Amino acid sequence: MTGLEAEERHPTDDIGPHPTQPLRPAPPRLRPATAAKRRPGSKLLVLVCAVAAALLASGLALALDRGATPRNYAHTFQVDRATLDGVRFGKGFTFRVSGGSFAVRGEAATGFASGQTPAFATIRVGTDVRAFSTSFIRVRSGSGIVFHFVDANNYWSVVASPEFGTWNVSKTVQGQTTFVANTGNNLYQNDTLVGLRTDGDQVTVLIDGKPSMRVADRTFATVSRVGLILSPGDNGETRWQRIDVTT
Repeated sequence: MTGLEAEERHPTDDIGPHPTQPLRPAPPRLRPATAAKRRPGSKLLVLVCAVAAALLASGLALALDRGATPRNYAHTFQVDRATLDGVRFGKGFTFRVSGGSFAVRGEAATGFASGQTPAFATIRVGTDVRAFSTSFIRVRSGSGIVFHFVDANNYWSVVASPEFGTWNVSKTVQGQTTFVANTGNNLYQNDTLVGLRTDGDQVTVLIDGKPSMRVADRTFATVSRVGLILSPGDNGETRWQRIDVTT
């Protein structure tokens, strides 16, 4: 029964009036109704609503973050250094070198691979890189930039291919490199700016500020580490002059 329930009582349960007067039944005692029983699926419904609210909040936070004022970080290689490993980038971020050595000489970064695989100098700035670019004084075959960098066996790269006059966009997964696309006939081996813009799983490669290739792929899309890649046969010929990152 909803609302208030009436409790039935027998007239003899109460002390009646004077015997000469007719007995009247005592008024019913009222008590609050017991709480309605929960339906079997109510707990599941509450859980589903909570999860939906959490997902909505996280999506809103990401949208707000994307709508926030962009932050720009830049590094120019002005000071000679014996190693780039551990050098600060921006506020509280550092370069991490693997697979070889990188140094700064004559206002440019250069390096050598220690074996038959590439060397890397990477940085992780925040959790969402909107844009990344680097300028070269000179670049040699197989060297360039990396993005969505997990480790030396899992990453994306944009590297010079002078024999074809282009930049190759490739994906390396578990040590196996797969060619994805090239940027067209726009390789200039000296004084070149190579960069990219990201939007979710879409990456637009830019050569000297002009969009040249767009790739849509979810592989490593949530990894924000970016940086430099040096081919094993480079021997210090590629020279990077500046790095810019926008988050």
